[in-house]
Amino acid sequence: MENNDHAISFKYFDVGTGDAIWVRFFGNDQQWHNILIDGGYGYAYKMAFGPLIKSIIKEGECIDLWLISHIDDDHIGATTGFIADKRIIDKPAAVRKFWYNHSPLLIKEGNGKLAVRRGVLLRDFLKPYGLLAETPIMGEAGILDLSGLKIKALTPTENKLRAAEELWQVEEKGGKLGRTSAQSDYQQTIETLKLKSFSEDTDAVNGSSISCLVTYHNLNFLLLADSHPGDVVTALRNLGYSEKFPLSAEFVQLAHHGSKANTSPELLQLINTSQYVVTGNGEANAHPDKETLARVLTNESPSDEMISFVFPYHTKPLTKLFDVDHDAEETYNFKCEFPRSANEPLSLDYLPFESLTDE
Repeated sequence: MENNDHAISFKYFDVGTGDAIWVRFFGNDQQWHNILIDGGYGYAYKMAFGPLIKSIIKEGECIDLWLISHIDDDHIGATTGFIADKRIIDKPAAVRKFWYNHSPLLIKEGNGKLAVRRGVLLRDFLKPYGLLAETPIMGEAGILDLSGLKIKALTPTENKLRAAEELWQVEEKGGKLGRTSAQSDYQQTIETLKLKSFSEDTDAVNGSSISCLVTYHNLNFLLLADSHPGDVVTALRNLGYSEKFPLSAEFVQLAHHGSKANTSPELLQLINTSQYVVTGNGEANAHPDKETLARVLTNESPSDEMISFVFPYHTKPLTKLFDVDHDAEETYNFKCEFPRSANEPLSLDYLPFESLTDE
């Protein structure tokens, strides 16, 4: 287990590709709490969440919430490892609550990357234990106060959730087709990319993502999964945020691993932050798009601080991302951060524990 030197930490695991996030915080009940978000592909369970869950159990703690944002395989895949893990005997005691939107339709199996089969497996596993959400995680059902940490689901909308549920019935022959690293835009300059117009993602499964606003001791954190930016914009405006009064956040996890279709100029203008977490590795599906990062750097942002792009993956394509630009970091006032060690997850830590106990 980790040293408890900060009151809240967000740890991003390197699981090859995909999202695997561990949130650990000290609650107002004077106890430590743990939240898992997604987990990566099926093989990633043994790399990250499997050992983590066992170490948490060994310390006499549990997973208070496991949030599965949507059924794409690089998000839901690791749950199959948990279900099959014979070393965790009492699984409902290990993970007390799940946030997971599912289809109630009687479906036996699905297709490849869309991971309907994994979605069905998780649904059917959770139901007998009473861990399956009775109502979809959105609206009032998407609000949770967990010992002082507040989570607000910004998406999905009801229409987007229904559209994704219809895909559970569709047997797609090849699933989603990804891009290769050779199809990236990394050889284009920021000056070229900033001129490109924005076109929003229309993928139904991405649109069903549970994205959330996490608030802890007046600090905000925005984790956007693979959500559609138009839906996030609507949610933020409904909460009272605007270009004049943007949401102040410690960091934003850019949607869809930094895809150019999931971060709009309008969304960026509603958020005041200087730190952007990018969960693409520069190889799988050619995410992040450099166009997205160029948009962040050249958009009229509420923040005038140095921008920090935080990458949980330390790969060659990411380290060379701005090689074609002349003095890019100085010109655009930004820096790139990578994990300190290949053996440890990237950790974003807030509120030194001593300062919290002195309150």
